[in-house]
Amino acid sequence: MIAVVDAVERPNRDHDEPPNRTLGALLYTNSGKTRVSEKDWVRLVQAIAAGDQLALHSLYQQIHRLVFTLVVRITNSQETAEELTIDVFHDVWRRASEYDPAGGSVVGWIMNQARSRAIDRLRFEQRKKRTNGNGENPLAATVAADPQRAYHLEEQAFFRKS
Repeated sequence: MIAVVDAVERPNRDHDEPPNRTLGALLYTNSGKTRVSEKDWVRLVQAIAAGDQLALHSLYQQIHRLVFTLVVRITNSQETAEELTIDVFHDVWRRASEYDPAGGSVVGWIMNQARSRAIDRLRFEQRKKRTNGNGENPLAATVAADPQRAYHLEEQAFFRKS
């Protein structure tokens, strides 16, 4: 597994070089560096499926920036992107044995997971805003959480009206 880690050079971040601000810039920076072959990516995922934590660390080190950048672009939130990036790699750890090379590249598989998680989070946030934005009746929320407390609140409201 160390050979795969050594095969990918870290981006050279000299003081003269501007920071990469787009997913494309991250993907294509340092185009002269040695690229990891798909066979090496598949070997990493197979090692992860066998429980090799160093393989997961290696995979994370090589592509976490891509995952993070994609999620930031979709959610427009660094905090959410940090959380979802970790979630994606947790899923990679749990689902590595399910990866099928016939279904696409390893990087594509991971990026698809990241994209799906980010979109799911956006949908969840939108649903949450719609639900909380309608001025939900606090009594109805209490009934769902604690019916006995709801009964007492309703009883108090009745006696105040009388």
